[in-house]
Amino acid sequence: MDYIELNGKEHPFWFAMKAQREMMSVDMEGKDDIYLIWLGLKYGAKLEKVEFTLSEDDLLDIFEVNKDQFKDAYKLLAKQMGELRTLREIE
Repeated sequence: MDYIELNGKEHPFWFAMKAQREMMSVDMEGKDDIYLIWLGLKYGAKLEKVEFTLSEDDLLDIFEVNKDQFKDAYKLLAKQMGELRTLREIE
């Protein structure tokens, strides 16, 4: 499990198969990187069985003020998406 710091608090982040499945089941028109990071936070919270109440707008507000936190979250998203791609290539 990886973690993202948002406003001084660590949040679990897990962009794995369930997050990717949800991403593929929605119309991605109008969605952006914030949505993908939000999915990773949502499924990280589910995996750790903690309450998840953060909205996409809340996340965007945090990142507008803390651009370094956005950069860190984006790097983690890219890392975990790359790990999923590698798993597919093994098969």
